[in-house]
Amino acid sequence: MTQLSTLNGAPMSSLCFGTMQFGGTADVDVSLAMYDACRKIGVNHFDTAHVYTGGASETLLGQLIANGDTDWQGNLIAAHHKLHLMEQKMLAGDDSQKEDWKRYDWEFHLALIEACGSQNLLSLHSVLYDKYLRYQMLVLTYRGEETVEEHRKVFEAALARDIDTAAETLKMHVNKGLEHTLAAF
Repeated sequence: MTQLSTLNGAPMSSLCFGTMQFGGTADVDVSLAMYDACRKIGVNHFDTAHVYTGGASETLLGQLIANGDTDWQGNLIAAHHKLHLMEQKMLAGDDSQKEDWKRYDWEFHLALIEACGSQNLLSLHSVLYDKYLRYQMLVLTYRGEETVEEHRKVFEAALARDIDTAAETLKMHVNKGLEHTLAAF
């Protein structure tokens, strides 16, 4: 059987667990028990949609993921470390590796959501990031210390499993990056 993987090569289970009843007929405790049972047998691919139980399944899955496993945390730390090293070079005036910077930026943003278990979300992230990158690569300008600080805040919130702060900071970061790119045209 072919081994499925995420866009950055992390293994993904061939079985997918549907979360249609999370937050609906399956309350928090039952949903947690099902999630834990899936994770214990190696399932890391979860199907969710906003229409399932009025969005409650996605919210509940997000809360379960808030307890990300060791591999997720290690990947996130490594991705942030590489990005931060590149950002420090760029802040010092060395912009000779801008393409590496964008690759590390992509890896960091993917690592943030990688444990979600949704191939649809990971695919959507890839499509949207690729579209953004097309324009960003045309200008390839760096927002500087502001970007470093936004990445740090998102990173720390994610490690602390503070979903609200991570989501709010990430939204602001993405909007500012988009505004920066559009202003260059």
